[in-house]
Amino acid sequence: MACPSGRADLNKTKRRYTMKTKLMAILFATACLMTGLVGCSSKNAETPAENVSGTSDESQAADSGSVSTLDSSDTGTAGSTSAEGGDLTVWIVALFNEEANTSLAEQLKSFEGADVTVEQIAAAEMPTQLATALQSGTMPDICIVHAGMLLSISESIPFLDLTDLYEEIEADRPFVGSLRSVSTFGEKLPLIPLYESAIGLFCRKDVFTAAGLGEADIPSTWEEYVDVAYKLDGAVDGVYSAGTGFGASDDDDEANFLWCWYFANGGKLWNEDGSISEDEKDVKLMEDLIGTYAKMYEDGLIPPDASTWDGGGNNASYLNGTTAMVMNSFTLYNAMTDSEDYAELLENTWVAPVPAGTDGTVNQAGIMSFAVSESSKNPDGAKALIKYMMTGDWYDGWIEQLFPLNAPVFADFGEKEKYADGVGKTAFEFIQSNKTVYTGYGVTDPAVLTAGSQFSLTFPICNALQSVIVGGESAQNAAAGLFEDAKGYALN
Repeated sequence: MACPSGRADLNKTKRRYTMKTKLMAILFATACLMTGLVGCSSKNAETPAENVSGTSDESQAADSGSVSTLDSSDTGTAGSTSAEGGDLTVWIVALFNEEANTSLAEQLKSFEGADVTVEQIAAAEMPTQLATALQSGTMPDICIVHAGMLLSISESIPFLDLTDLYEEIEADRPFVGSLRSVSTFGEKLPLIPLYESAIGLFCRKDVFTAAGLGEADIPSTWEEYVDVAYKLDGAVDGVYSAGTGFGASDDDDEANFLWCWYFANGGKLWNEDGSISEDEKDVKLMEDLIGTYAKMYEDGLIPPDASTWDGGGNNASYLNGTTAMVMNSFTLYNAMTDSEDYAELLENTWVAPVPAGTDGTVNQAGIMSFAVSESSKNPDGAKALIKYMMTGDWYDGWIEQLFPLNAPVFADFGEKEKYADGVGKTAFEFIQSNKTVYTGYGVTDPAVLTAGSQFSLTFPICNALQSVIVGGESAQNAAAGLFEDAKGYALN
C-alpha cells in the first residue's frame, strides 16, 4: 500500500471547538460512553444483527422514553429538587434485567428515613437531563451515574464529597481495591460504587481446536493476542481471527479495545497539567499499535467490513459466526444464554479476561455509582439512603440477579463460589482492573479528564486507522497526527 511522505498540514486539520460546541460534544461523548464502555448488548437474541447495534444494557431497557416515574404517588416532574427536607428524589438508569430494576426501585423506596421518589431516565438521555437540571436548579438529590456522566455536567463536579461515607461503608465491607482511584477526581470522591458492566474476551473453541490450540492458548497478553490471531488465520473457512472494528463511530472498540491495548503497554496521552505528552515513547507505542492493527487487517485476520462497523459490529460478527475472538461486554454472553438459537455457540465459547500488557491490564471505568447533588436539601438523608442500600443483606441478592452481566463492587465476592471460576471469575477480574476514564489514563484532575472526554468524541484511534488502512497514510504519521490533534483540546 502506497504511503504519502507526510501528513497534510496537521494544523489545518486540528479540531477546534467553541465552548458551546465543546459542551455539546462532551454530552454526546458521554452518551457514547454509556453505550461504549459497557459494551454492546442484545436484550433478546431473536434478531442478532438488529439487537447488537451498539446500545448498552441500560439504554435498551429504557429506550421507551427518557423519563419514567417509578413511584405512583409522585405528582412532580423529573429533576424537581425536594422542597421538603424529608423528601428525596433519586434518578436511576434502567437495568437490562427488569426484575433487578424493579428490585432496585423498591429497595430505594423502602427506606424509612425519607419519602423517596424514584425516577427512571433513559441512559442516552441522562447526560442531557442532568445538564439541564443543573442549569435550571432542579437536580435530583441522588442519581446513579458513572464517572463520565459527572464530567459531562461540569468539570467542577457539582456533587458532594462522599469520602467519609465511602470509608464508613468500606470499614464494614471493603470495596474492590481499584474503585477508589476511579471514583476520585482531584481532592473529591463523589461516587459510591454500585455495579459495573463487565467485559471479557470471547473465543470460539472449534476454531482454536482446528488451529491446533487449546484453552491454555487463550491470549492473556496483547502480544499473545496478535500471535494467536495469526495462528487462527485460515483454521476454519469463512471465520476471521479477530472481531474488532475501526469504523468512524465504533465507540466500543475505540474505548474498550484500542485504548486499553495502548494504555496496558505503558502508553500515555495526557499529562496531569492538561498538556499532551511529548514523550517519544508514547508516540512510538501508538505508532506500533496502529501499524500492528493495520497489518492484521491487511493480512486478512480482521473482517473487511470492520472499517464500517459501529459499536455493535464486534458482537454481531461473533453471533453471526464470522469471527473467532471478540472483546465484548457480557451482554454477548446473555444473548447466547437467552436464546436456543445460540445454545451450540455458547457451548463452543470460552470467556477469558481482557489481555494484559507490560503495565498489567487496563480497563475503562464504567462503574455505575451513587452521587449526591450539592444542591440537595436533604444531604444527610441522601447519605443515609446510600448507606442503607450498600450495607444490608439486599445487595447480595440483587447483584445475583444481574450475574454475570454486572460485576459486584465488594472485594469479598471474590471468595464466593460463583466468582471463583468461569464467567463469574472473568467478570470479577474485570472490575479489579479499572484504571482509566476516557483517554485520561494516569490523570485525576477533572478538568483534564473533561478535555479527554471531548477528544474521545472524535474517535482518534479509529480515525488514525482509517487514515492508514483506507487513506494510505503511514502509521508513523497517523500516530503523530493523533497527538497533534489532541493538542487542540489541551489546557496547557
